[in-house]
Amino acid sequence: IVPTCRPANVAEVQKINENVVLVPILPLNDSDFLATVIVDFLAHGLPFDELRRRYHLPAGATSKQYIDYVAIHGRRIYSAADPDTGARAVLPTPLWNLPEPVLPGESDQAYERRTGCPSRLFHLAMSAQPPQPHPLADAPTPEDRPRKGRRRILTTK
Repeated sequence: IVPTCRPANVAEVQKINENVVLVPILPLNDSDFLATVIVDFLAHGLPFDELRRRYHLPAGATSKQYIDYVAIHGRRIYSAADPDTGARAVLPTPLWNLPEPVLPGESDQAYERRTGCPSRLFHLAMSAQPPQPHPLADAPTPEDRPRKGRRRILTTK
């Protein structure tokens, strides 16, 4: 099933539910931003033939060309709106837009079956993600934990 794509004032392609994907308004004459949107759509499982038709892409263009282009030049997304003017700048970002969070221990093939995101995009996204801190990295050490059930004996001079 190909989801409905709705233009919206969003920073990047966003999945609302299984049937609706929000699409940022495309800035004029920004091929980097268009390539990012195409690749984000591919990550969300939209077929390239549908994207070629919808965005009037060149007949000889391939999904691999768009993926390679974004891998080399980076993704482009909108910044937050300027509070005074409401304008939004287009910014480069090293992070990739995956349609769903990756489940613990999930392989690229399992992720592709579950979300429709091609394995190559999964690998590019995972290699570009900033390292996640270990869940116990900020946990207190045994010395830092308060001792329960122990009494302190105070001595006086």
